[in-house]
Amino acid sequence: KQWYQRRVRVAVLGLGDSSYCKFNYVAKRLYRRLTNLGAKSLVDIGLSDDQHPEGADYQSYHWVEGFFQSLSQHLSRPLPRNYRLLPPSVQFTITPSDGEIETRTQIN
Repeated sequence: KQWYQRRVRVAVLGLGDSSYCKFNYVAKRLYRRLTNLGAKSLVDIGLSDDQHPEGADYQSYHWVEGFFQSLSQHLSRPLPRNYRLLPPSVQFTITPSDGEIETRTQIN
């Protein structure tokens, strides 16, 4: 076996919309090609769907959690839990009287 067939581990998360006939086509094709070349998967392919009732982030969030758990097991050590899975909420307010833009960042 080639070195990349023994050592490469992959994780693929597709961001798509199931209303399209080729839903997450690129992610599926990439995942299939990498595994056919011999790469091992850290986690199952993730197929996020913008049409999901809970929103596209719902599936992505769960996939990312599983990815970090698998990566931690693969590295045989715990990973720090100080990473943020989702960006902070940012809200922009334009005040017409003076034209100033106020930016507030709310971290949940």
